[in-house]
Amino acid sequence: MPKLPVSIGKYKITGRLGKGGMSILYLAEHPSLGTTVVLKKLTLKGDSAHRERFRREATLMMKLRHENVVGVYDHFKEGGSHYLVMEFVDGRPLSELMAREGALPEVEARWLAGRIEKALAHIHSRGIVHRDLKPSNVLLGRDGGVKLGDFGIAFTPGGDDDITSEGTALGTPTFMAPEQLEDARGADERSDMWSFGVCLFEMLTGRKFVTGPSPAAVREALPAAVKTMSYRLPPKLPRREHRLLRKTLRMKSETRLKDGKAALRLIGASGHRDNPPESLQIRLNKLLLSMEGVSEPTPKAEIIPDKNRPDEYGSGGLSSLQSLFKSSFSSSPRFRKEVVSKKGTAEQKKAKKVKTFRIPTGMAAILIAFLAVLLVSSVIPGVWSAVFRRNSYGVFKLKLVYP
Repeated sequence: MPKLPVSIGKYKITGRLGKGGMSILYLAEHPSLGTTVVLKKLTLKGDSAHRERFRREATLMMKLRHENVVGVYDHFKEGGSHYLVMEFVDGRPLSELMAREGALPEVEARWLAGRIEKALAHIHSRGIVHRDLKPSNVLLGRDGGVKLGDFGIAFTPGGDDDITSEGTALGTPTFMAPEQLEDARGADERSDMWSFGVCLFEMLTGRKFVTGPSPAAVREALPAAVKTMSYRLPPKLPRREHRLLRKTLRMKSETRLKDGKAALRLIGASGHRDNPPESLQIRLNKLLLSMEGVSEPTPKAEIIPDKNRPDEYGSGGLSSLQSLFKSSFSSSPRFRKEVVSKKGTAEQKKAKKVKTFRIPTGMAAILIAFLAVLLVSSVIPGVWSAVFRRNSYGVFKLKLVYP
């Protein structure tokens, strides 16, 4: 691994976040504010037109200020490399949460979709198309924030600063719209809506919407993926989500939702609330702990004396036979369910022991024989003339009379 630089420009480098195909991310400290920022070093080499396009793109991104979009503060050139200074999000990508948890509950997926739609509505209102919307570019903050990042291939449709060659498929194939797979220059806001639909599908199902070894194979598989989409969704999914997926995952771009603002109107009230669902925050905290190498807390037991049952040391004394063990996780529904289940089983066993009794084998045989005699006596008259005739003392006796 290359040695970490001490500083880049006026920024002090404190760590390396990662490396991609087009960039290297450094963790840095702002010299005057003392806040943590991210330096993105572009590693793609290009001519003057490429550099000019990057400068325009950086200037455009600096104008975006939204709670659900990663902020870009500055851009500069150091040596022969170009850098972006971006907002640091203390959290993890949505893709890592999905890889750990699989399919997300509907209420969590809807809330996340609402945050992504707000980001798309903002950038679309500024005339920007992301072209690379996917879970790995959606950052989940420790504070509950959700931010759309990585605008490396974002552009303005119809602008003259797009250096993408005609017929080039630019983006992540499994999240790209059909028209973007054929020509990245043909992408627009509706292409982002397709990518959004794929993200929502994968959040709800935990499975890929479409797969393929190449962009051409993915493009060929798209019609079948759209046709079978409804059969692959959770069985009790609300109609709102069904409608949102149908309106975003359409092969013809002119029939899709036109932009993020149109999609935002369909998400419903729960997708607009500010705070994330509690269950989602718990999942994210577990993910952050695992990434930091911290194991989840184990149950701790404490002994609580039973004040209603005094022991040999006096009322309220501590005794191993008269103590209750209370777990720190006793508030968990799963824990309570197990305790109640075990308690109920013990009481049921005790009740059965009190209410039931056993008949010895010999007595059972005599009882069966006696019942048989009664049956025969009712069928064959004259065999017995009397059964259980009462005497003067009120005592029943058996009198056998032979014919």
